[in-house]
Amino acid sequence: MFNEPDNPKSDFTMTVSPSAEVVVQPARFKFTFLFGTDYVYFQHYASERGTNGSASGRLDVDLGVLRPYATIAGVSTKDRYNNEVDARARHHDQSYSAGVGLKLFTRTTGTVGFKHAVTRFDEGETFRGQDLSVAFDSRIDTIEGSIGMALTPLTSFDVNVSHEEQRFEHARERDANSLRIMPTLRFSPAGVVNGTVAVGYRRFTALDPVHTPDFSGVVASASAGFTLYERHRFDFTVNRDLNYSYDLDVSYYIATGESITWTWLFAGPLDLKTSAGRNQMRYQGAGDIGPTTADTYIDYSAGFGYRPRPRLRLGIAGDWVSRASQTSADRIFENNRIYGTLTWGT
Repeated sequence: MFNEPDNPKSDFTMTVSPSAEVVVQPARFKFTFLFGTDYVYFQHYASERGTNGSASGRLDVDLGVLRPYATIAGVSTKDRYNNEVDARARHHDQSYSAGVGLKLFTRTTGTVGFKHAVTRFDEGETFRGQDLSVAFDSRIDTIEGSIGMALTPLTSFDVNVSHEEQRFEHARERDANSLRIMPTLRFSPAGVVNGTVAVGYRRFTALDPVHTPDFSGVVASASAGFTLYERHRFDFTVNRDLNYSYDLDVSYYIATGESITWTWLFAGPLDLKTSAGRNQMRYQGAGDIGPTTADTYIDYSAGFGYRPRPRLRLGIAGDWVSRASQTSADRIFENNRIYGTLTWGT
């Protein structure tokens, strides 16, 4: 329940997650709306119950050579913020963006745009004695641009460049600017291989380098997959980036994660799904706060599914999660669960 090293707790839980997508396309305009809600129930630990909501909207306008767009999105959730913060703490994320795409040549396109994002935790939400609003409440303003080329009808390549300014409401010593350069290879969903693979460079420059050290290095965001013999589906993810820590003394960590999922349609409407993932969080404190340390989060899952109808799936699965830590013994835990799912509409 609480990812504790000693005296672990268990409970019965249930989550209901309705969602909807609405697309309206009058003339040259396209409106896309997404709505989702999670109703999370715990039998014994009422403090963990909650309702999570998300909504987003996007407007695309086709003017031929120019294609303006605008987006708005919001989330209010008690889900764990990331693999580091093992607490169901209520936080709110909002974002706005706008820009324009340009058709430069027959196979070449470009985009320019900006994005404003805000994260806030509810008052009183804590983890290991740290006020999460102090550690994470912030805004990010991003200016970005890209240029891309269609290599084949199913594959394209683009280079994205962005400048980010992150400013914290309380922990001003964490304020920083970032430059990202991300070459990206995109595979169409209609191809044998589909997804995106982006590997690039990030330069992180703190405004207060005494408390927050600078960083520059390789970052990555990849999510791709392929289908083999119409029965075997393989999906891969790889991510590497800098993330702020809840611990103000260590400022941030470099998270490197990878996962693989195999789905096998082995007999008519029956399928088998297995996955494995690993995420390493490498901490680097400021000044002389001690050596670099790492926590490693590993998860495995396996389950069966049955589709009585094409858009209805019944499933049962198990997850096995563990965390090892060089930072502190009280961060070590194992968490196992067995659960059933009912999915309709996909």
